[in-house]
Parts: sequence; structure tokens; C-alpha cells
Amino acid sequence: MVVVVGSGVSVAACGNQEVDGHKVATWSGLLEHGVHRLIEIGAADGGEEMLRNMIRSRKTDFMISAAGMITERFKARSEGTYRGWLSGSIGQLKLQDRTLLQDIAALPGLVATLNYDHLLVEETGRLAITWQETNAVQDVLRGTMVAILHLHGEYQKPESVVLGLDAYHKTKDDPHGKAVVQCLTLSKTLIFIGCGDTVLDPNFQ
Repeated sequence: MVVVVGSGVSVAACGNQEVDGHKVATWSGLLEHGVHRLIEIGAADGGEEMLRNMIRSRKTDFMISAAGMITERFKARSEGTYRGWLSGSIGQLKLQDRTLLQDIAALPGLVATLNYDHLLVEETGRLAITWQETNAVQDVLRGTMVAILHLHGEYQKPESVVLGLDAYHKTKDDPHGKAVVQCLTLSKTLIFIGCGDTVLDPNFQ
């Protein structure tokens, strides 16, 4: 069995915490915070209203496109600027209610997450393993390592974060990343918790 944890779990665990007025545990809230930060550093390039309209549409393709443009604008400044945004948004989430995380940790099988935060890691004390760490992922799948498998990366390793369209294509085309998702979906029973729109995710489609 694999428990696939979505943003709804992080929302519950952090009390839907706001950072700079944005609920960054949610996908839309994180992207809104991204626009906010781009404006602050003068890197929005006049596209803030377009980005906000794409985010507020709640349409998956528009939001992925907006995420890609936000990511590109941060990286155009520097990789450190992008890393700083992730740390200053996702990295600021604090545990407020441990109940759901404790229940998830008590379930048998693997725990995977689509979230970038470390709330599960903090609660369980397990390592955060991203889709890029080939050998460690194999150990997790074989059951020789107990860890939280971050299918979309984690904020302390920005190169692993799957946010925009280019990043989705990168994971979809990556032989190991593709094999991991196929292994999970073909040989395991998946239990989705807090994954409202996960079935619309390009990788899961």
C-alpha cells in the first residue's frame, strides 16, 4: 500500500497558515505568494495581473503555466532567488495539529507526498527522499529504508521541485521518475488523502 498525501493534509496540519497574507499550503496560495514576491523584488515584468487571472481561473493548465512563468522569473534573477522564495513561503509552514499526520504515519506501507513542505518529515522524523534520488527511492520501494517519498520534490532541494510545465515534462520524461510512478500505480494499492485535484496532475494522468 502507498499513502499519497496531498495539500489538504498540509492545510490541516498547519491550520491553513498564511505567509504574507497568502495560504501557501495550497497550490493557488503558493502561486499567489509567488506573484506577491515577484512584485516586491521588481521581477513581475508587468505580468502580475495576467498571472493572477491564470491562478484564479483554477484551471489546471492555466495554473501550471502560471507556475512555470513565476518559476522562470525567479530563476532569471538567480537560483538563490528561487530558493529564497521557496524557503520564505513553503519553508515557513509550522505544525499546529499533529493528529492527521500521526494517523497517516501509523498506516502500513509507504508514505508518498505531492507536497514540498517538511511537515510529515518533522512529525515522523523520517528522511525526505525526492524522485531524483535514484538509489534511495529504490531502497524505499523495497522497504529497506523508511522515508517520506516526495514525488514532486521538496523545498530545500529546489532542483527537485515540480511546479511549472517544464518541470512536469522533466519528471514525465525522466526514465527513473517515470518508472517510480509506474511502479506505484501498477504494483501497489494507492490511498489518496487530501488530494482533491491529484487526478488532474499530468504525471498521474
